[in-house]
Amino acid sequence: MYKLSHSGKLVLMYMAWRHLICGFDYVTVKDMVSDLEIPERTVRKILAQLRDAGLLEMRTSGRRIKYRLLFQNFSLDASEVEPGVYLLDIPAEVRIPGDLTFRAFSILRSARLLIYTASHADKKALFKLARCTCSIKPYSEDAIEEARGVASLGYVAVVVYDSRRDEIHIPNSKPLSTVYINIKHS
Repeated sequence: MYKLSHSGKLVLMYMAWRHLICGFDYVTVKDMVSDLEIPERTVRKILAQLRDAGLLEMRTSGRRIKYRLLFQNFSLDASEVEPGVYLLDIPAEVRIPGDLTFRAFSILRSARLLIYTASHADKKALFKLARCTCSIKPYSEDAIEEARGVASLGYVAVVVYDSRRDEIHIPNSKPLSTVYINIKHS
């Protein structure tokens, strides 16, 4: 695992917060210096370390350089999710991954199987942005049975649906543990 200084961890968390919570695709050095009150030289040094570690992408826009974390190269929280089947109630208009909570993001990242309903059929590519490298399938009885098998083997399966539009049925049985997570769109 890559070791970061306290300032490095602050920059890393700031960039994740700006992307996941605020919905910004990129941040600038000026943003970080202003918001974090860290010297520009320190920020640039940290960004160079993150880039060298393969955790950062740079993009130029005119004379400005913008930075974005490469979430697919992180493995921060996948181990914190208990095995089971998770039901993520996500309204269809929610931006993925920008509007996801950290908990929902962690669940998606640790999934072996993601099942989506009709209201999320157009978001398959967006689930990959949330670093879901799992098998992605449409909702069906066979897919639910496969989710049971994934959970019984000690892995995570996720059913993404919109409770306002989709009717889903997940029968209760052992060893299936089901956790409901509701994301409200403001």
